[in-house]
Amino acid sequence: MVKPEKYKILFIAKNIPVPGIRPSKVIMSIAHEISTFCNVSFLYPNEFIPFGFQYLKKYKPFYNLKSWNCEGYDIAITQYPRIPYRKMAFWIWNKISNNNIAYYNKAGPFDLIHAHYLLPDGYLAYLYSRKFSLPYVITIRNADILFLKGLSKKNPDFKKASLVINKAQQILVLNLAYKIFIDDLFGISSLIIPHGIEKNAYFNDSPHAQSNKIIITTVSEAIKRKNIDWIINGFMNYSGNKSIELNIIGTGPLIDQLKKLSKNDNRVIFHGKTDRFNVLKILKYSDIFALPSFSETFGLVYLEAAATKNAIIGLKNEGVWGIFDNETEMLFCNNESHFQELFHKLINNHNLVSTLKTNAFKKALLLDWDNIVIKYKDVYNKAIDSFNANTTN
Repeated sequence: MVKPEKYKILFIAKNIPVPGIRPSKVIMSIAHEISTFCNVSFLYPNEFIPFGFQYLKKYKPFYNLKSWNCEGYDIAITQYPRIPYRKMAFWIWNKISNNNIAYYNKAGPFDLIHAHYLLPDGYLAYLYSRKFSLPYVITIRNADILFLKGLSKKNPDFKKASLVINKAQQILVLNLAYKIFIDDLFGISSLIIPHGIEKNAYFNDSPHAQSNKIIITTVSEAIKRKNIDWIINGFMNYSGNKSIELNIIGTGPLIDQLKKLSKNDNRVIFHGKTDRFNVLKILKYSDIFALPSFSETFGLVYLEAAATKNAIIGLKNEGVWGIFDNETEMLFCNNESHFQELFHKLINNHNLVSTLKTNAFKKALLLDWDNIVIKYKDVYNKAIDSFNANTTN
C-alpha cells in the first residue's frame, strides 16, 4: 500500500480549549508540531446537558456549545451520554450515534484516530474503529488514572476502559508512574512520550551563576494541590547563611493565604499572572525551580525550567517523574518534610545546583519538539502498518 504524503489524523480531545474556559494549549501545540507529516482534524466530545442544567456554573459553558475555531483549526462537536455519577458515568453509552457516523462520512476517511483521554475520547475512537475499520492510539492522563483508581474491576466502566485499551494499537503515557500503573493493571506495554519544548524557551547563557545569592522560582495556579505553601514554609524556615529570594508567579483562590504565610517578607515577590515571555525571563535569572505538585499530568513549566537552566524539585510519581532522572537531573520529594530537606540542601550546595542545572538542560535539549515529533511519527506509522497488516491477514 502506497503511503499518503501526509496522514489524515483525527484528534478526539476533551482537552481542547473551550470558549469561556481557561485554555490549555498543550493539545494545540501537538497538532501544530506534527503538521509536518499529517493533517489534523479535531472532534470535541461534549457531554449531553439536559435543559435546566445550563444554569449551573459547571455546565453553563458547555450547554448548546457550537463549533468554533481554535488557532486555525475548526473544532467539530459531538455529544455523548453521561450519567452525572462518577462510578456510573458511561454505563448507558454503548453504540456509535448517527451524528457520529454522519460526521465521519463528511470529514473522513482518516488514517488514524488519536484519542487524548481514555474516556470519553478513547471509547469514541473504539466505536469509530469498529465501525469504519481504522487504527487508534490513546494518551492516558492523570484524570484517567484517578478515574480508574476509583472503580472496581467489576464496574461496567472499568470493563469498557479495559476493552478500549486492549483494542488500541498503542497506549501513550506522560510519565513513568502512569506507565507502571497502566502496564500492571492491563498487562500491556505503554509508551512514554512527553510534551515538547519550543526552541525559544532554551537559554544557553547563565546570568545567575553566583554562589552568594540563590533565586528560587515557582510558577503555578494558587490552589491546594500545587503545594505552594510547602515552598513558602521551606523558604521562611531556612536558617543558613545564603541570601535567598523567592519568585511566585501565578494567581488563584489561595493567593491571599499564601501572601499571609509569607508575612510580608520583602524577599518573597508575588508577580501575579504574567505572560509566557515574562515567565521565561524570570526563569532565566533563577537558580532553583520548585513545584511539588500533586495530580500533575505533566507540567510543561518543568521543561521550561530545565531549558532555562534551573535546578528543579518536584514530587515523586508526578509530572515529569521518569522523564528526568532522580538525583542526577532533578530532585523528587516524597512529602513536605522531605521537600524542605532537599530544598535547604540545594540552597546550601552551590555545586549540586550547578550539576543539576547542567544535567537538566542536557535532558531538555532532547525534549525539543523536533525530537518529540519523530516519536509521534514513529507511533503513527507503526499503528497504521500493524493495523493494515492484521486487517489484510
